[in-house]
Amino acid sequence: MTLGIQGLVSAPHTPFHEDGALAPEQVAPQARWLERCGVAGAFVSGTTGEWCSMTTDERKVLFEAWSACDARLVRIAHVGHHCQADAVALSAHAAELGFEAVSAVAPSFLKPGSARAVADYFAPIAAAGGGLPFFVYHIPGLSGVTVPAHEQVAACAQHVPHFAGLKFTDPDLFAFARCMERFGDRFEFMWGVDEVLLAALPYGAQSAVGSTYNYAAPIYHGMIEAYHAGDTARARREAGRSVALVDMLLEYGVMQAGKALMTLRGVECGPTRLPVPPLSMEKRDELFTRVRDAGLLDPVPDAAPRRSPSPGMRPTPVK
Repeated sequence: MTLGIQGLVSAPHTPFHEDGALAPEQVAPQARWLERCGVAGAFVSGTTGEWCSMTTDERKVLFEAWSACDARLVRIAHVGHHCQADAVALSAHAAELGFEAVSAVAPSFLKPGSARAVADYFAPIAAAGGGLPFFVYHIPGLSGVTVPAHEQVAACAQHVPHFAGLKFTDPDLFAFARCMERFGDRFEFMWGVDEVLLAALPYGAQSAVGSTYNYAAPIYHGMIEAYHAGDTARARREAGRSVALVDMLLEYGVMQAGKALMTLRGVECGPTRLPVPPLSMEKRDELFTRVRDAGLLDPVPDAAPRRSPSPGMRPTPVK
């Protein structure tokens, strides 16, 4: 069972008020903005969405806000949790709300140490999703789960209901290539490292989930189109712009800088929650100046047309 999504999938920021309270009323403008940018979907309540700094009840409210939006986006609910029972509850809630897929990351404190342990942890979470495609959120740099990705896929294929593939957030291209070679005809592998997306395209990446697609989608659309047109020089230039943008984000703090840049796009996402400190106004203004001077945020038309399909990766209309 697969989702069949192609193109860019935003990992949206969770909007908060200045006092740190959840701001679900800001989800609708966020979703409209993403649709305008031509992204294909939203991976809700992931790392960029600060899931681990939110309560289970808050995440349910966030899912409800995304479910109520009328934007033409495929909605994937990230339901990962350190407590399996909470992940099961979130998976069931997402299914009831009409999400198109669910995904979960493995716990990062007491971690599964084998492929079968990974599958056993995810099986009831996937089963609670009411038949929705289930994606393992593979992010070893943060989860600390170092079981090889292809071994996880093999185990999940046997033991996880409705298993659909991985959200592959790991710059290890060899591991990605191995998954695509062995399982690419059966499962989906959504690439999850924005700044090296270009390198994943020759291995058959069909979709990509990332935080910078929230505010810099035109860079990646241009890169993908250039790659499929055989314009290697332009594709590399656009990829270089992505690297420059991510370098800048790393300097200021990826999470807080990304939320700040949404303000430049006219979408208020508020501050980050501790332990991630918010940007000071001084640093925010400095970031805005540098991003503008470097020309890293291309204009987005008021009504972005549906983009022409290109082989390998393309935005697709939502059913």
